[in-house]
Amino acid sequence: MLHINLQQNRQLTGQTVRTKQDLLNTYEKNLEFFKTHLTPIYNAIEPYEFKRCRIEAFENGELDLIDNGKSLYRKQAIDYAKKESNKFLKQLAPGAPITTITPPHIGNYSGKRLYFESIDKTIQRLYSIKPYTGEKYYLRNFLPMVVFTGVGLGLHIQELLKNKEVLQIYVVEHDIEHFKASMYVTRWYEIVPEFDLLKGRMLNFVLTFGQEEEEIFVNIWNELLRYPPRFPLTTIYYNHRRSKLYEKTIKRIQSEFHVFISSWGFYDDEINQLNNGIHNLREGIPFISKSSKDSISDEERSIPALVVGAGPSLNDKIDFIKENKDDFLIISAGTALRSLYKAGITPDIHAEIESDYNTVLALNSIDPDYLKDIKLIGPIQLNPLAFKKFNTKRLFFKDSSAQSGMFEISDTDPIPHSTPTCSNTAMAFLLYHEFKDIYFVGMDLGYKDKSNSHAQGSLYYEQDAPDQIKQAMKAKEFTDYINILDVNGGTIKTEPIYFSTKRRIENAIRTSKSIGKETDFYNASNGAEISGAPHIKEIALNKNINYKNLKDSFINKVFFENNIPMSEDDIKNGVDRLLNFISDTKGMIVAVTQKMDGSVISLDKAVLIMAHQLDTQQRVNNKLYYFIRGTCWHFMFSIYGHIYAQKLEQEDNKKLIEEWCNNFHAFLNNIEDHIKVITSRKLSLEEDDWLTKSIRERVSGPQFEDYDKKGNEV
Repeated sequence: MLHINLQQNRQLTGQTVRTKQDLLNTYEKNLEFFKTHLTPIYNAIEPYEFKRCRIEAFENGELDLIDNGKSLYRKQAIDYAKKESNKFLKQLAPGAPITTITPPHIGNYSGKRLYFESIDKTIQRLYSIKPYTGEKYYLRNFLPMVVFTGVGLGLHIQELLKNKEVLQIYVVEHDIEHFKASMYVTRWYEIVPEFDLLKGRMLNFVLTFGQEEEEIFVNIWNELLRYPPRFPLTTIYYNHRRSKLYEKTIKRIQSEFHVFISSWGFYDDEINQLNNGIHNLREGIPFISKSSKDSISDEERSIPALVVGAGPSLNDKIDFIKENKDDFLIISAGTALRSLYKAGITPDIHAEIESDYNTVLALNSIDPDYLKDIKLIGPIQLNPLAFKKFNTKRLFFKDSSAQSGMFEISDTDPIPHSTPTCSNTAMAFLLYHEFKDIYFVGMDLGYKDKSNSHAQGSLYYEQDAPDQIKQAMKAKEFTDYINILDVNGGTIKTEPIYFSTKRRIENAIRTSKSIGKETDFYNASNGAEISGAPHIKEIALNKNINYKNLKDSFINKVFFENNIPMSEDDIKNGVDRLLNFISDTKGMIVAVTQKMDGSVISLDKAVLIMAHQLDTQQRVNNKLYYFIRGTCWHFMFSIYGHIYAQKLEQEDNKKLIEEWCNNFHAFLNNIEDHIKVITSRKLSLEEDDWLTKSIRERVSGPQFEDYDKKGNEV
């Protein structure tokens, strides 16, 4: 037996089929490869000395990895890798069904604007060629994406790649000793170069050495979400040695598919937001400024701050807030404002985020004189009619907003963590201004009973609520609910949007702590557990400090100093910047899709390259990528899902891909003209019907049929 103890500076004794020189040569070649091509991995691996692990090699050529004295492969690592990978591949033979998310169907994209009608017509045309029913996808003779969780000695990865073509792989490992051990056995220096993006293949390492479970999940998730629609539609997970940690992580990833897809965005919403933003700039609404932020004192940041949501547990805190309103900075979030209004409480600041007209409808149910005394914060894309109801207001850029990349303003920063709901916005505003103590009240983010999902006074419970509000409440009957932990250790139901809100809040808290922010968070609600914000039943008060004067000073700095004007030339330059970006994106997509030969594998490779190019644009073109990203993902989903949802002959695949290309190219051609028309209009708020219509309702301006008649399909 050849005993290789990696703890002893790689000193090897004896001879075997795999000599000490074989293993050392593999390690040195891997090390040199990583040093040249993947320097961060080299910097982590090279200086590390083994503390727990060693490799054992045997005269029959077998290997084992010993971790803390425990054999991981029972002296048969090579045989284990063959059996495990063969079992894995048998389950994924050509034609094998997999279930991830529902494929695209006619009627999924129901709306009366350009994007909705364009993609709905695309799906109808694909159905006219080859319709299907069902909820599964069917694999081909290659695998689009495999996520290998756990490296061990890497032999299973090497073995699988010998027997199956895989277009994209992720290699995930949180144990530095396991990965370093694999460098003695697995020829990474041969594997990695085979995954060339120009050939439609890609390999990514997700190495989370020393990180905790939550950080491991976040790192994997952030990598996968860069490559829709392959993720999540046809992503396969290979959990080496059935790791319990990775099994839990994979289940969590799968549980959040729908939340992810709901965040993609789409053109009709983006152009609507841009129309709102241009109105707001022309109205002269000032931005939250960096200069104001920098002038805030430590005493002002020490004001206890309440973020007030509209969850049912707000009822329990209403009297407390009313009695002690001068001892907190109170920020109401979205529909919570009406509950406060009904209770006779005026918040110091109100936060809104939705660009849709429903925000205005909700505010219409509140006394206009009450609103005039409240300070409003909202993103640039908030409906201008909502801003108009408040005498004092400030704009900001969301960190994931295309408009923050369009319009250059030197004295303002995008505010991170401000989406997807008003609760996130209110918390993000406080975190941006570095408040020291933030309390969540009425931020239940779920409920035990869908008939009791909001606080008393909510518009959702009014008999005479607008139809759009009633429809939103009725939609809860068809929502896919998620069960989550509540603050008392039980479970409550939540919706995808609230679940996403919770995750983003937790991520903001985690990020804040990791960069040394001195903000503490407390969950004084009685709903969902929020990691990083301990639950408290009572809020302690300090009556020895005059917080009212400090609040007045803070509000004066934020809302009455450092106005930042924007000219028509600034607006035009921003639109031109967007149009140039759209043109470049269209050119990239046309170039990639024209290289497809009608086969499924060529489509799969094109989807990877387009997703990668879009991801690259995020870094090169700042935030402009958010304007078109979701739309491209949805269009790619429409063909990718349609083809994988059935088993077709090559000729059918070719017809489907050609039809899809024609429709997608035509849409990209059309939106450049559409953007020019919409952004060049000089309408007053009263003249613009876009401001009084829901995002799915028809509005004035060019529509799909206008472009369709031009016959400008490529």
